[in-house]
Amino acid sequence: MNTTRFIDHVTRTLVDLCNCLGTYGWTRINWKTQCDIPTVIEALKDEREEVRYVAAWMLSKLDVEAKIAVPALIEALKDEQGEVRCLSAKTLWRISKNLEIPTSVLIKALGDDESYVRDFALKILESKQLYVNPG
Repeated sequence: MNTTRFIDHVTRTLVDLCNCLGTYGWTRINWKTQCDIPTVIEALKDEREEVRYVAAWMLSKLDVEAKIAVPALIEALKDEQGEVRCLSAKTLWRISKNLEIPTSVLIKALGDDESYVRDFALKILESKQLYVNPG
């Protein structure tokens, strides 16, 4: 599925969810405090790409609470959907200051098709002084 069709599909899925909850109900829910992180982590493995995308998005908004999701986020860097990889990289970057992300994962991410994933890997490698930019 191309990126435009994928984003359109995710948008329709979220609109359907909001319609089911009702606008008032959706805005009144503090989903971060009621979020079951293990369930969201499991959703990263779902066969439907839009579910994996929403799960990655939710984890990107949780920051510190997402630390238990690090192994799943590292695995999601291999996802076939570029947007899932980007959100996983974004989340790892945001919470990486106190984490040890395997160097082999970061080096592999340097070759990703998505520039955000490459940038994430480069920034972490540079912050750990494991990569010298020749530029």
